[in-house]
Amino acid sequence: MSDPRILSAILNAPSFLSGLNDEEWNLVRARARQSLHPAQTDMEKLLLRAREELRTGFEATKRMLLDRCEMREDDDGQFRSIRDALPSGILGAMAKTVKSAAA
Repeated sequence: MSDPRILSAILNAPSFLSGLNDEEWNLVRARARQSLHPAQTDMEKLLLRAREELRTGFEATKRMLLDRCEMREDDDGQFRSIRDALPSGILGAMAKTVKSAAA
């Protein structure tokens, strides 16, 4: 499928006219991008991989810092010392969870 006119007709027409379902249409679109724009497609893959590595590294750094600083992140996004008392309502919820797990 390297003829740009055919690809353009398929990709610009409503999917029901081509007889392709959404999954097949997305596959044709991805292959068309790869064949017509290989450098951009390869760069996109590299950038997506780099973004995922950055997220993974950020989460690992956050866990390490929280552990080293003896901190925790609450459900509301607040950082607190692990030595601080838990916010009200948390202990009751934890007790219910323990009771239901034991049952």
